[in-house]
Amino acid sequence: MRWLISLFMVGFCGFLIAGMSEEEFKQAEKEMNSAISEKRTSVAKDLIAKIASDDSGRAVQALVTAFKKGISDFDIVTAIRDGLLRMTSKSAKDAMFAQLKGGDEKVKVMILDALSGMSGSDVTQAIIGALRDSSEIVAVSAARALGNRSERESIEPLIDELEKAEKAKRTRIQYEINIALEKITGKSGLEASIDWRNWWSTHKDKPLGGKQEEIPFTPNPLERKKLETTSFFGIEIRSKRVIFIIDVSGSMIVADPPPENWREETEKKLRTTVVDEKEREKRMKEAEEQMKKWEEERKRIYRVKKELIKTIKTLSKDVKFNIIAFSDNIQCWKKSLTEATEANRNNAIAWVEKLQADGLTWTDVAIEEAFKDKEVDTIVLLTDGAPTHAGGEAKPEWDGHQDSRALIAHILEWVRKENLFRKITIHTLGFISANFEFLKKLSAENNGKFEEIK
Repeated sequence: MRWLISLFMVGFCGFLIAGMSEEEFKQAEKEMNSAISEKRTSVAKDLIAKIASDDSGRAVQALVTAFKKGISDFDIVTAIRDGLLRMTSKSAKDAMFAQLKGGDEKVKVMILDALSGMSGSDVTQAIIGALRDSSEIVAVSAARALGNRSERESIEPLIDELEKAEKAKRTRIQYEINIALEKITGKSGLEASIDWRNWWSTHKDKPLGGKQEEIPFTPNPLERKKLETTSFFGIEIRSKRVIFIIDVSGSMIVADPPPENWREETEKKLRTTVVDEKEREKRMKEAEEQMKKWEEERKRIYRVKKELIKTIKTLSKDVKFNIIAFSDNIQCWKKSLTEATEANRNNAIAWVEKLQADGLTWTDVAIEEAFKDKEVDTIVLLTDGAPTHAGGEAKPEWDGHQDSRALIAHILEWVRKENLFRKITIHTLGFISANFEFLKKLSAENNGKFEEIK
């Protein structure tokens, strides 16, 4: 009995040290909300950290209330998210899980962003539940959280939810779940839930992430719910609401010599994408003819226009798209996303064919223009240089031009703020003279892919 009393006293004293009295807590909460209202951000952040250190259900509730007050301040929002992330108690977790069931959309997104950095089966199950949320943004946030956590126990529930998304025709959720599964398993090339299920049935007892032994399976094609996709320079586009941002600055007139291994790479690509042998031979001959005229055929602007036109032709009718061409002038094909009817596709192709390369690389302005469209969920950015408003000589120590480093930092920070609750996917493509580090970072931070154009 004596040891039980001693254990109780240790726990009680620990609570007093770790937590705050009711009066202290209410005072800290009052001061935090005042600091947020008065835009004393530094003071507010310190008080947010103090509240978070209470690691309790009441702390979660206080921070959610503060979040609603300071939702327009990125620093406040991220401080609250980080505060939630540091909580580990059962009461704090339970309060967060409750918010996922009854909170508003942005609260749920913020909670999911915090949970993505937390461990535990209870956390996994709560995030999986959010995949079923009626809000697309919440479901997207849940899929990304599971992908970031990369826990094995998420795989089967993700496959189950992928099947449900297929039946409900939630195209974007299907895409996001596929990305999450690829991150967790290290396996790519699958798409339909039946394919994932068959693959997982033969790999669930094997290590993930390494080279997998492929065991063939032949799913019933009638059961498959394959996503309609197109591609742009090798990046698969599954979105139904996509904007292409295309660099048409002066350097896009440059013709890049063909890579030394172009023949091997072309043959490899054709072997994996074209089944018919005669068709492969035909396309190989076409590639050989193009390489003979590489000084014209491999001009960047020519290649981009040719590839973009091919992509536009393959867009399905239920897709809405737009094109933004940028240099030191922003040209938009349309004012907003437009349905990919045959007439609109033909109109877009005619518009693309007229594009000319000239001017500087105002990448920041082009991205901001794309974000003005409230429907877009995917952006594809293609460029051959670093952002610049100054031009002139480009040097490695400037990460491009003299103003490029500052512009890159501005773009990354601006997108972090603007995309916090929109979850727009950003894919990036770059020619050899582009700033690959910037493009990789921009795509990685926004659940996209980067591709070098060779």
